[in-house]
Amino acid sequence: MSGSPPLATSSAPLDLEAYRRDLWPRLTLATLRGQPGPAPARVAWPRDAAEVRAALRLAEAEDLAVVPYGAGSGVCGGAAGRRDALVVDLKRMNAIRDLDTEARTVRVQPGVLGQHLEDWLGRRGWMTAHSPSSIWCSTVGGYVAARSAGQFSSRYGVFEDMLLAARAEAPAGTIEAGLWTPRGEEDLLPVLCGSEGGLAVVTDTLVRVAPLPEARWLRGYAFDNLQSAWTAMRRIMQAGLWPSVLRLYDPLDTRLNRATRPDTGVQRILRTRSVVILPSRMTLRVS
Repeated sequence: MSGSPPLATSSAPLDLEAYRRDLWPRLTLATLRGQPGPAPARVAWPRDAAEVRAALRLAEAEDLAVVPYGAGSGVCGGAAGRRDALVVDLKRMNAIRDLDTEARTVRVQPGVLGQHLEDWLGRRGWMTAHSPSSIWCSTVGGYVAARSAGQFSSRYGVFEDMLLAARAEAPAGTIEAGLWTPRGEEDLLPVLCGSEGGLAVVTDTLVRVAPLPEARWLRGYAFDNLQSAWTAMRRIMQAGLWPSVLRLYDPLDTRLNRATRPDTGVQRILRTRSVVILPSRMTLRVS
């Protein structure tokens, strides 16, 4: 758009330091030992798809590798810094729009934090029910890149099941996938989802949503040993009950869970059938 500010970039040492790594434990330990990984050459903060394309042109002109960056909470080194790289931080692309309650979909830009999305939907009576342990510090774009799974996957599916369409920018042009695939072209959504940002930079998504449940049902059961707990879990799933959460805790985790109380936010999603298996032996929690 004419008159718009140019793509925001920086090569300031402090900015480069912030994008040196994600939360890969090996890099974390190396940093503690005074051996941090390499810093990128530059960081860009696009606000829309046009600026993502500008970032890709910049990387090509300066012969830089492109590293898409969400919230930096990955633990596999996918967003780790590398020399001669342009980090493209997508957190400024954080719009949520077009909630369609009839089609049960919502459009979400890649920089939206998972908890912010659930809060936005929850105020309107909806949810994605995608709840990874990193929900407070991970983004929708990261979910696409990592083919993310969450705590309620047994009932609502993994993020791959919720992702209906996506747009992404690649050096060769714009990719439209899933329900947005142009007629007569191959659907690249199965390739894009889980590609760890190595094929293109996601700029928009269409995500399936579900209504917030009206009630929450929680149960915990104690077992004498691991084998009996596993047998119960297998039979629950084989019976087609599909609780939103079915989790096995050891004695320490059981004590920790009993010492805590549900709060707002993520716990809202637990208003569904849930089973927990506790070994107190062993404990099973069902939700």
